[in-house]
Amino acid sequence: MEYNKAIELIKKNNHLIGKKYAGAIIDEIIPVPSNPEMNELFRFKYKQTLDWQNSILPFTNPDVNLFAIFKKNRMSMGGLLVYIAIENLIDSFDVYLD
Repeated sequence: MEYNKAIELIKKNNHLIGKKYAGAIIDEIIPVPSNPEMNELFRFKYKQTLDWQNSILPFTNPDVNLFAIFKKNRMSMGGLLVYIAIENLIDSFDVYLD
C-alpha cells in the first residue's frame, strides 16, 4: 500500500495498541517497506533508534506493509524485532484494512 494510506490505517488501528496477542502486548503499529532490501535497512535503523517515524523517512515512496510490534523494549537491548502483519490479526481483533 502507499505510505499515506498506511498512515491513515495506523490511526484507524490505534485501538490495537495495548492488546494482548499470543501472550505479548502490541506496542505499536508501524509501516514497513515491502521491498526485502529496503525492509532490512529499515529494520536495522528502527532497532537502533526505536523510532519508526524517522526510520521510515527514506522509504516513504515504495510500497509498505503494516506490522504490529511486540516487545519493543527488548529491541533496545539487542533483541529480536517481534512483529506480525496486521492483516493476520483479523481473526482476533477488529482490524481496519481500508
